[in-house]
Amino acid sequence: MKKWFKHPIAYLAILIELVGSVLFIAFAIPSFSDLPTGTENLNVVIVDQDKSTVSEQIVGNLKDKLPFKQVTTADSLSKSKSKLNDRQVSLVIEISSSFSESVMAQKVLSIKYFVSDSNGMLQNSLNKSVISQVKDQIATAITSAKTTQALASMLAPEIKQKAMASGNTDVPQIQKEIQQTAQTTAAKMSGKVSSSTVHLNKMSQNYQYQMAPMFINLGAYLGIMLMSVVLALMFMGARHSIGKKLSFVAAQLNGLIAIVVVPFLSMGLVRCFIQFGGGEYFNLVGTQIVFGLAVFEFTFALALLLNGLPSMVIQLPLMAMQVMAGGAVIPREAMNSFYSWVSEHTPMYQGVYTSLNALYGGGNQGAYLSALLWIMIVSLLVSLIIVWAGYRSNTRNTFSKIVNLES
Repeated sequence: MKKWFKHPIAYLAILIELVGSVLFIAFAIPSFSDLPTGTENLNVVIVDQDKSTVSEQIVGNLKDKLPFKQVTTADSLSKSKSKLNDRQVSLVIEISSSFSESVMAQKVLSIKYFVSDSNGMLQNSLNKSVISQVKDQIATAITSAKTTQALASMLAPEIKQKAMASGNTDVPQIQKEIQQTAQTTAAKMSGKVSSSTVHLNKMSQNYQYQMAPMFINLGAYLGIMLMSVVLALMFMGARHSIGKKLSFVAAQLNGLIAIVVVPFLSMGLVRCFIQFGGGEYFNLVGTQIVFGLAVFEFTFALALLLNGLPSMVIQLPLMAMQVMAGGAVIPREAMNSFYSWVSEHTPMYQGVYTSLNALYGGGNQGAYLSALLWIMIVSLLVSLIIVWAGYRSNTRNTFSKIVNLES
């Protein structure tokens, strides 16, 4: 027993547990530092099809009251839906062309909302909250002084015509009747606001479906990261036996085989928990292969640069940061600048959104895949430079003795 605790590996095991716990706390919790205020950066688009003075007052009220910095208007619903699909906006609100007519006829006002389910958990949850707020804000806005005045200006021609037809030429009395009618109409309409939500890329309400893309990519990243460290250690030992070039090629081939084969099995397991078709399965497998290549080259380069196992001091924090910067929980717009930068320059964010697209639909798939390919290419070039410039010592370390291919 004394000999056991005299060996440094016993204390290395304790250190690994300590480092793992501390790093996840240190690099995951700060990702929430800008919340909830960070959600103000999400974009909302209002498409006013009515373009009346009443609807313009409603739009102005929403811009002032909704908790977002960017509430914009647009003329084209189709273009707005395209931006929603591409994740350039978070929510589209449509005010129909019959909005003012419904107000004057005292009919139920129908507001339509367009959301894309193929997004992170926080954004999907926030959309539900915003839809509820919009309904309340419209009900309040209809009874506001500005909206009532706008409604009065629309009602005025009809009331004046009726008054003239009946022989009433008393202007003050007509103005009073217009104001009273506008106020009565607005008061009656405050409780007549209904809403309907159109879901693009619809996702099941079961949270297994919402969280599946995160855990698919997190599991793949963790497995590939550990594999890359092991292969880096094998390279460090095998280079003494078969040379640097052949060892590097062997490590690359070893990684490639795993990355191509494993997704067929792991995505098959995913189908045991959530339902999706064969087309989605092969699409998901394909995106996982591209993601896997990017992660392998990224983590393998770090493992080579930092001498194998010691690279875990950097690898673990990077993985912890990507858990939150991956976009499955927090959308990029709501991240602080540091985590937003991490999401743009590491594989996880791209992997999560290619998986969301493969499973449920969504745009910009080419951009996400292109980003993964660039990470893969740059990381591979870094690995080649590290192998070419370094690892020239002929001294065998402990791992070199273990990996001996000469016999």
